Amino acid sequence: MIGSPPVAPVDAGPNEADDEAYVPKRRKLGEADLDITPMIDVTFLLLIFFMVTSTMQETDSTDIPPARFGVGTETGESIMITLRRPISEGDEPTVVFPGGDERALSEAVEAETLKNLVEAGLNEIPRTERVIVNADRDLPFGDVRRLTSGLSDFEEIRLFFGVQDPASR
Repeated sequence: MIGSPPVAPVDAGPNEADDEAYVPKRRKLGEADLDITPMIDVTFLLLIFFMVTSTMQETDSTDIPPARFGVGTETGESIMITLRRPISEGDEPTVVFPGGDERALSEAVEAETLKNLVEAGLNEIPRTERVIVNADRDLPFGDVRRLTSGLSDFEEIRLFFGVQDPASR
């Protein structure tokens, strides 16, 4: 176009008239993908490692005597008290009450302690009056008698002795 005035170039930079500083626009970065495959691999390796190296807890190591006569009672509706033999020579037998509370025999047969532990088991829901004593067959009868004489003071319980079923031997 002839005769048209010249066009001034557009300046995108800072102007002396502007008080604001020039900040160039940043390019938008694409979303970063997080690869979790190595983390999953490590998790499975740790899981396998702990499964292979762990030991399972034994259920109950009490060796109770076999039954010769008698009728069984339902264990699901009873309080189980276990009398275990001493771990080493010179130790005292231990008594395991419901809930896993483990005490030495001399401590367990104290009147107040025995009363509190048995009443805690009796007050569980559903309420029961049956107490089964599982005693290791290698224990002297005197140790079993000490425990059962303390339990016989409770009038509201029926006392049973745990024995092995001959068919399961």
